[in-house]
Amino acid sequence: NFYPYMDTDYANCVTGYQNLKYGLYWQEPCGKKWSGDFCESGEIVIIDNDRPNIFVKMKDLKYDDFEYVAPGRLKPEAWGEWKNLFGDVTNGPESLSGVIGGIDNAYKYLALDEVKTEFYRTDVDETSKLEVDVPAFFEVLTFDNCGVVEIDEFSVLKDGEMAGSEEFFVTNAEQKHLFREPDTYKITVRVKDNALGWPTDPTKPVATAANNKNKRDMEIDLEVLNTRLDVRIIERQRDDN
Repeated sequence: NFYPYMDTDYANCVTGYQNLKYGLYWQEPCGKKWSGDFCESGEIVIIDNDRPNIFVKMKDLKYDDFEYVAPGRLKPEAWGEWKNLFGDVTNGPESLSGVIGGIDNAYKYLALDEVKTEFYRTDVDETSKLEVDVPAFFEVLTFDNCGVVEIDEFSVLKDGEMAGSEEFFVTNAEQKHLFREPDTYKITVRVKDNALGWPTDPTKPVATAANNKNKRDMEIDLEVLNTRLDVRIIERQRDDN
């Protein structure tokens, strides 16, 4: 098109990409105009400089009617597809941990809410109450403006070691855990897209462009609580004499 607005889902990392053209086209009030197509002067190369958005969804079998998502305190429309959550050209910081500043208020329930890398229910302002010995399911959700996203790391650790004495399912984007001890566990996610940089030859915007991947990582502190039901076995010694 001939408008200065560019789509956020179009860059030289997209299959079938072609440069945009720029040049001159004119028309006078009397009706006289340039004959034929516009006078082409050059090409515009578009690269992707937006980071992927990442979320982690959690569900446990004790409260299986509830879903939890980190970062928390965001409206559901913040995920499901890529959104420019921060309103800048790089879509926010590379590393997310603790309180996340700068997120557009349109994606918060309340403008004064602090968005945190903690698990909050998706329907109310309530944090996770995961307990020991309750199976918990974790899934990484990734959304990018264009191209594809690769997960470099998805780990659930305690003091740098694999969490849970019974870890019974792990894939690239999903994990299921049974935590045996109450403690604070650290969930780490690192992702990158397939963005390319500026080409050395603008007429070959893909073939002469090196990788320039946009990256993002997130750390989540997950508190696992002791069970609310303590079962105690009382042994009694019977004296038949």
